[in-house]
Amino acid sequence: MNNEQLFYELFKCHNEKDLAELLKQHNIFNDENWRIIHLNLSDNGFLLEDKLKPLMPLAKYLHECLTYPKATSSKSNDLQILADGDLNTPSISIYCAWINEPFEKIHSVTNDFLKNYISPIIHSGGLGYLLVAQKEKNIVKFFLFKRGKEKNTLSIWCPNTQMPFFKSDKSLNLNLFNTAFATGSISKFYSYKLPSSSRSVISRDLKRSLEELYFKPKSPYLIVDRESRFPKDIHLEREVFGLNSILNKPDNRYVHQKFEETHFSPIIGELSFSIYLLKYSVDNTNYNRSLSIIKREIFKHKMKVIVTVDGVMEYYFKNDLLEALGYSEIKNHILINVNLEKRGQDPFNEKILGLDKVLIELKEILRCSLRNKSLEIDNFKEELSKFILTDS
Repeated sequence: MNNEQLFYELFKCHNEKDLAELLKQHNIFNDENWRIIHLNLSDNGFLLEDKLKPLMPLAKYLHECLTYPKATSSKSNDLQILADGDLNTPSISIYCAWINEPFEKIHSVTNDFLKNYISPIIHSGGLGYLLVAQKEKNIVKFFLFKRGKEKNTLSIWCPNTQMPFFKSDKSLNLNLFNTAFATGSISKFYSYKLPSSSRSVISRDLKRSLEELYFKPKSPYLIVDRESRFPKDIHLEREVFGLNSILNKPDNRYVHQKFEETHFSPIIGELSFSIYLLKYSVDNTNYNRSLSIIKREIFKHKMKVIVTVDGVMEYYFKNDLLEALGYSEIKNHILINVNLEKRGQDPFNEKILGLDKVLIELKEILRCSLRNKSLEIDNFKEELSKFILTDS
């Protein structure tokens, strides 16, 4: 079996069990052909509840693709996230039409090198397999990783100490949506452990999660499920624009009023605030129906204050903060985005500033921002109370 045939066999496996069986069939995957490398893998677990931990690495991977200096296109077709295989633990592939980092540099990794491209492997099934392919001109290189037994270790497959490759003058058929693999990269995370709220028809459920976590992507991307997984669903491919885009559309379906402010903190730096007051009647429906729509479409993970760095969620607050600030009456009708442009060190790196110090500062600035809009918010409270009373 040559390298091209081997690659296709690896890629056709849609769960880690089938992949493990395939590896057993070939002596080339014996232990001596795997090399241990060290990476400081992290899923930002200290900031996240369990159901979000598998989702955040995917959001950061997409962000790395879209912000890479050599990103060549803004078409959603050029960045795709796709599901194959089992309903509960599908394999997740991420295709990018350009090459973000040459993976052969893995020989000289530092602890943070390629971290955001590799981190989803933390949630790749029980065995932790990842297949990466990169095509440039007529050369296809591919890399197989597996999660190490020790923390922050991986094994990379290097048969005869060489990275495998093959030549192909044609585009590869990898079952992408409306495109072939002509150039770029694709990563396949086998048997990915999506939370139950995001695994059924990923073009609907995972999409809503990623819209919150990747609040403001640099450009849209595509999320694709398969007819083989959900033969009765008719919306298996959807573009993802991020929650910021949804909330800022003209003639907005959800937003009653929006305010924007900027602040400078000597601790955190420059912050921009977007405060959204959400409609109490969506599509002219009654209050309970409108609230149900807002909770499903806007507040899937009950995030009421989303703190983003370069558009990616880094921290969030739920109802408890709004209640503490005295906004219990409108807690289901207010969403606040606090965005920090990343300059130098990330303020959410707890080793640098201390997370508690950052959060105390954020809460105080948030209190001031809401106080500056107290007249408008009080008017909204009054309108909301009247509508609920009339509707009931």
